Amino acid sequence: MASNKYGKILTIILIILVIAILGIAGFMVYSMVIKPYNDNENIEQAMAQFDSSITGQNSPKENVVGKESSNEIEVSNNISTGSSGSGGTRSKTYYNGYVMLGYIEIPKTKIKYPIIEDTTVKALETSVAALYPTNAVLNSPGNVVIIGHNYRNGKFFSNNKNLSVGDKIYITGNDGKVEYIIYQIFEAAPTDTSFYGRDTGGVPEITLSTCTDDVNARLIILAKANI
Repeated sequence: MASNKYGKILTIILIILVIAILGIAGFMVYSMVIKPYNDNENIEQAMAQFDSSITGQNSPKENVVGKESSNEIEVSNNISTGSSGSGGTRSKTYYNGYVMLGYIEIPKTKIKYPIIEDTTVKALETSVAALYPTNAVLNSPGNVVIIGHNYRNGKFFSNNKNLSVGDKIYITGNDGKVEYIIYQIFEAAPTDTSFYGRDTGGVPEITLSTCTDDVNARLIILAKANI
């Protein structure tokens, strides 16, 4: 009797272990294969819709990629290009519920991400974002600070540490794509914003900001439009 009881207990434990292993394996497959594929597909779709809105191929409407627009975001049919210089209106594009200002491409680190306007904790888990100035217009004169997490897994700005002076960054905004050349890289204290409002002499510039691997400082990359 005791041996039968012991055997049943071992069988139950074995079943639990098998279920746990299958669950872990399924989670790993989702995290490493399915989710990255879905994310990349959504990113490509978002960039295509943004490009379409620039060229005026869409009638004014909201383009939503990923989950439905958050109720926390003010929704309007048109967005004024304002100081971007193109005049008129264009349709908004959303990525996972957040308004896109444009998108960034860095060939060396092989990343492409929407640049969203929301910088909340939840938003920054979704993509990179324009932190400065308020209501930033990409590729306009002056400096735009773009922030992104360093997850140390290749996502977002994890590989910014591999960038060098002279490397290229491409920013697509309301008026199309602009090439930027990195001209300075340094580390700064997390609270240092002295370089945000720097004088660019009327030339568009960007600042990429992310935490260092030890999270004690910020890795700062300055780049100037190649125009």
